[in-house]
Amino acid sequence: MYSYSDTHLRQSALDTVIGKIKNTSSLIKFDTKDEILNHKLNVKPNDNENKSDFRNRVIDLMLLEGECLVVRVKGNLYVVDSFSVDGREFEDRTYKDIVIGEVVLKKQFKSKDVFHFRYTNDKLKKFLRDLDESYAKLFSRLIEVHMRNNQIRIYAEFAQGKKDDKSQQKYREFLRGMEDKIRNDSVAVIPTQKDWKPTENAQNYESRSIKEVGDLENMYVRQVANILQVPPLLFSGELADVSQHKDSYIKDCIRPLMQVLADEVNAKYFSLKEYMNDGGVKVNAVHALFNSEFEMGNATEKMIGSGVWTIDDILELQGKERENNIVTTQRYLTKNMAPIREDGTVDDGKSAN
Repeated sequence: MYSYSDTHLRQSALDTVIGKIKNTSSLIKFDTKDEILNHKLNVKPNDNENKSDFRNRVIDLMLLEGECLVVRVKGNLYVVDSFSVDGREFEDRTYKDIVIGEVVLKKQFKSKDVFHFRYTNDKLKKFLRDLDESYAKLFSRLIEVHMRNNQIRIYAEFAQGKKDDKSQQKYREFLRGMEDKIRNDSVAVIPTQKDWKPTENAQNYESRSIKEVGDLENMYVRQVANILQVPPLLFSGELADVSQHKDSYIKDCIRPLMQVLADEVNAKYFSLKEYMNDGGVKVNAVHALFNSEFEMGNATEKMIGSGVWTIDDILELQGKERENNIVTTQRYLTKNMAPIREDGTVDDGKSAN
């Protein structure tokens, strides 16, 4: 059975790791040419929430409940607190009994009118199930201890009589019955005799050292981090070569989670023609990978020098406006940053032959 400190540390580890995921996810930008959708996803989903608040609720429900439903009402996006679903596998599902805060919606929604984000992680499910069970056991234990602490006990002397095997067996059964009375009753009568006096002993395990508590907390953080594919070293305070772990964190945890959102929006919001023409929604993790434009310097130079990206492409990745002039739309090749001619040759300042 988990003690209070164990259960608390497991919950704390879960909050710590999910908190980091939520903070990083708030730095992700969803790129789309649809201006209205861009505003809803990256600025203000509805009149009462900003992007960060909204996204935090979505991630909480996805990770802790395995799914999150978002409905569109009057052009706004709202996270649903509870709902029910009707429909078979090959039919358009109907979502009803929708509750948002204290509001119960009478309207029923078809599958095409909602975003139903799903997240599957069997290891996380087991961890949460174990945590729920430890809370249940802890709560029962607290009630049991509270009842005993407030119990009225009456000690009454009695004569045991014979001490043969039959009498001893009856006596042991009597003691077991007395144990049940002490455990369950608010008033317990406890027998005593001259050669037998009950004594009460209690053990206290609250005196764990600070180091033991810290080691246990780090163990639970590592466990939850591994479950959610977050490098545990990001929580240890050891900053040596943290960039490699940060890249793995974005690649293995954040980007797949955000891609779940993008895939669902692309499937439900755009028609085939719109998706083919405009490209739908794409996950932009630049601001999660780099803290500033200065950190992007080396990567930016390589991208421009590859001849694949223009300066305008880089500006757009950084969340800036495209300048659309002759310099920013030109493609450059190699580290010399020389422009490429229309015929594919490199303009190195010499006349073309």
